[in-house]
Amino acid sequence: MKHIREYLPKLDLENELYEFKQELDPKHVQGWLKSIAAFANSSEGGTIYVGVTDDGFVKGLPPTTIDECKRLIIDNIARYLKPIVNFKIDVMDFEGNHQNYILILSVYPSTSMVKYHIGDYNEIVYVRKDGESVPATPDEIVSFGMQGRFRVFDKEDSKIPFDLSKFSFFAERFKENSEGHPNLQKADLMSADAICTNGDLTNAGMLFEDGFVSDDVAVHCTLWDGFDKGGNHSIDDKMIKGNLLELYDGMKAFVERNTRKGFLKKDDHADSISAYPSIPVHEVLINALAHRDYTITGSQIDLDIFTDRMEVTVPGDFIPARYGYTAPTIEDIGSMRRNQGICQMFWLCGLMQRKGSGFDKIHKVYQDYPREFQPYLTISRNKYQITLMDLTFAKRKELVSEESQIEISLSDEQKKVLANLSSGAKTISELQALSSYAGKSSFRNYVIQPLLDAGLVLRLGNPHSPNLHYGLAKKPDVK
Repeated sequence: MKHIREYLPKLDLENELYEFKQELDPKHVQGWLKSIAAFANSSEGGTIYVGVTDDGFVKGLPPTTIDECKRLIIDNIARYLKPIVNFKIDVMDFEGNHQNYILILSVYPSTSMVKYHIGDYNEIVYVRKDGESVPATPDEIVSFGMQGRFRVFDKEDSKIPFDLSKFSFFAERFKENSEGHPNLQKADLMSADAICTNGDLTNAGMLFEDGFVSDDVAVHCTLWDGFDKGGNHSIDDKMIKGNLLELYDGMKAFVERNTRKGFLKKDDHADSISAYPSIPVHEVLINALAHRDYTITGSQIDLDIFTDRMEVTVPGDFIPARYGYTAPTIEDIGSMRRNQGICQMFWLCGLMQRKGSGFDKIHKVYQDYPREFQPYLTISRNKYQITLMDLTFAKRKELVSEESQIEISLSDEQKKVLANLSSGAKTISELQALSSYAGKSSFRNYVIQPLLDAGLVLRLGNPHSPNLHYGLAKKPDVK
């Protein structure tokens, strides 16, 4: 076999601009697709020579395999690499006898960051380093965006013409936050990169437009009956769709209606207790909407509330941190923004600060609590999760033997239970029949148990008896 430099004198060893492949393995496509992705993410592109060994010697491909090899490349690029990669396939009859060929795959630099997708949630950005194709770190991904070579998703042209009348919902929020010029103007949206120079909306603008709905921009909220998803059923379940302001409102409402509240009595006053304080909830929800990776199709933000915590899982790498990073506290996490345009739009509405990450605000709320109740961040490839601990769960554990010290803020269902018990003791089945709860377990955990913890309701009889009755312990001090 001859070395490839005898046919193409400029080629010698693999480097940042070209790579040799003896063949393309159809069973292990990631091994060669990562090189295509890495070349697309480079500033000059690159070329893959198929039919050449790693050390540069030409083995060639028989003519009967050329069409099959072309189809393998085209099909797998379309399946695994997003967005579309621009490339060209040529063949070289290097011996001039029509018996052996080199397939030359030229990959052009992309204007958007190319990612290798494995399923809905797993994606990898590859780059060229020292003649190899390797995964990019989060810091490198940020660096690419700052270089300005790639188009950023939220600043790309949505191909939807701008119409100010379709921003009425956004205009209301803008008016609440504005001083001096409360009426939304086109210039305000342009300052937030919501409008392209050609008059179309950017993707950021599209995501805030009235009537926007997409399955790829959705939030799934679930209240679970237990400490995890395994073996437990959902009590409250809602899929929220709409523009980003509607998603924020929907998520906030879901958390509020499933947040336990009460009062911890002290000697001369009572401190209010909320399972999830409003400031951390706001910061977590805005963070999820502003920093999720909207290029990962088929994904969603998941908001899960368990007995002792709330978890918000967000598609996309968490840019300020390294993979696998977890932290017991989060006050030192810096600010790096994936979607600058989306962040600017939230800022116009007063829902996001212009600088900083918001994690310092979360930390201040929780700083007086023990370490085990501190919020924390868990990061894996292509998603991250923020966890807030239920503060009322923490306090109930501390005060389980001092029930009389807790004065709860009653839900409508709990008020209904107390009203029915005022006429006499009843079984849980009788009480549940008068409620909107379909499951006995969820009714017991979220309606009856807090009343028991607060000392407002007593069990009358054997707790394990099917004929167990509940009765009033004292007149409730309702808030």
